Amino acid sequence: MKRTGGGWPKKSGWLIVVLFAIVLTGCWDRVEVTDLALVIGMGIDDAGQNGVDVTVQLLSPTGQTIGGEQGQGTMGGSNSSGKRAFINYRQQGKTIQEALDRLYRVLPRRPFVAHNTVVVFGRRYAEKGFDQALDYIERERNFRRSQMFVVTSGTARELLDVQTSPERVNARGLRKLADQQLRTSITEPSVELRVVNDLLSPSQSPVMAWIDPVDNEPRVMGVGLFQGGKLVDLLPARESQGLMWLLGRSGQAFIHIPCPGGSPSSTGQRLSVRLINTKLDVDPVMTPSGVVFRVRGYGQGEVDAVCQGQTPTPGQMQEWGRRVGQYMEKEMDRTLQRLKAKRVDAAQFGSRLFRRNPELWRSVARQWPEMFSKCRVEYDLQINLQRSGMISQSPLEDQSPENYPPHHDPRRR
Repeated sequence: MKRTGGGWPKKSGWLIVVLFAIVLTGCWDRVEVTDLALVIGMGIDDAGQNGVDVTVQLLSPTGQTIGGEQGQGTMGGSNSSGKRAFINYRQQGKTIQEALDRLYRVLPRRPFVAHNTVVVFGRRYAEKGFDQALDYIERERNFRRSQMFVVTSGTARELLDVQTSPERVNARGLRKLADQQLRTSITEPSVELRVVNDLLSPSQSPVMAWIDPVDNEPRVMGVGLFQGGKLVDLLPARESQGLMWLLGRSGQAFIHIPCPGGSPSSTGQRLSVRLINTKLDVDPVMTPSGVVFRVRGYGQGEVDAVCQGQTPTPGQMQEWGRRVGQYMEKEMDRTLQRLKAKRVDAAQFGSRLFRRNPELWRSVARQWPEMFSKCRVEYDLQINLQRSGMISQSPLEDQSPENYPPHHDPRRR
């Protein structure tokens, strides 16, 4: 008996499968890794009438011999075998996009910026404003907002060319160096997303990590202060530590206080404390005389070194905790005085006032730089020193010419 009517559904099913296989192919625009130029660092400098000077750092997958040239690039990051780990290319243009377009014409591979680690701004460029650079970076779909923004007092080109041993790749070394200093509350974790958020906040005062080349090695110097998109000042490490406390972005911190009778500039023994964690809150409070910002906080720490003749008794530990709190208040106030003089609200007081009272903020927003320079700040810090290290007193306390055992009283026979 002959079957009828069953062939068309099977044929239509196979036709649909073939059509889906053609339409849903996912590799039509693929590019092999070996055909990509991996961008891992970028520097932007002011070039005067020529516009901008852009440096792009590419990863060298196989390494290049020392002393060679690659187009318009200079190579660095040599290892013991004489190979280079990265190549720096430079190009100028009226805009960043024009400079990059000219640079990409000499690259034999397709640039890929999704792995970019750091963007360095030279001081002259940053003082004129990094708005153009931010506009380009935000529009380019391949950049990631986890890349770090860094400012340098010289040129970005110089910073991207220094050795970052033991890291062979300069850009990665700069990023790891900044991340390492975050743990000691010296600099700011200035990833792109945070910089953009601070730029768009009511205070409009982002900060960036400040790194300079010193003896052909990078060194974290502090943070750069911005008003809007323009660099206003470079804050040294000691004062930037106070800013990190005010921002609530601090990790561990090392505090060294002169012993009684000593001066801050003396080289004698000091009380050294390692703050393990701190939690500070800045609370704007309305008073008849205006807005007062109350800085309240709590911290825990350990004693690393004590002054000669002092023993970490419970009473002494409380006294040391009080002195550490006073030191922190003094450093934060020193930082605030500098911010007030520059009228740069890098401490984000305006943003905190906006969150507490939006209506009040909107009424004073245009006068805020002037108001910030005159605002009052009150401090209330409680520092609890929990431990004194592995010993309770110096090993020299038990030293004696007779070589008695520890805690031996020669009067007792």
